Amino acid sequence: MLDCFEVSIKQKLDLNVVRSALAECLGVPVENLVDESEYWGLPDSGRESSVSLRVYFSDVGYGVLITGLSVLDVRDEKLWALADCLSKKLGADVAVGDYRDEVEGYPDRVVVFSPDGTKAFGIGISDPEGNFEVELLPG
Repeated sequence: MLDCFEVSIKQKLDLNVVRSALAECLGVPVENLVDESEYWGLPDSGRESSVSLRVYFSDVGYGVLITGLSVLDVRDEKLWALADCLSKKLGADVAVGDYRDEVEGYPDRVVVFSPDGTKAFGIGISDPEGNFEVELLPG
């Protein structure tokens, strides 16, 4: 089964730096992180060991958005662990979806992991141009 995941990184960082940290946090070789079009061109056996990536950069709000597709289990607590690992490796805040859905009325609730190991909850806000920001919730 394929898992889709999204990770937003506060700082705009070099793609190679992001790929290196992502490979380390996912536990895969960096050469297994491939562009989405390359991923679909791989044989089934190649897709099983690869991670499809779409990477978007922005000068406003969060600087990097990664959308990934993989057979790796990158859901729920594992997505949070990935975000925590990336924030520490990159020295930047990293936001991912809050899978718990505990708070009614916040469909776009996210968790922001900081390099110091703390986490905060907020609402993900996207503008018409696709820029992403987080409005932190009190508490």
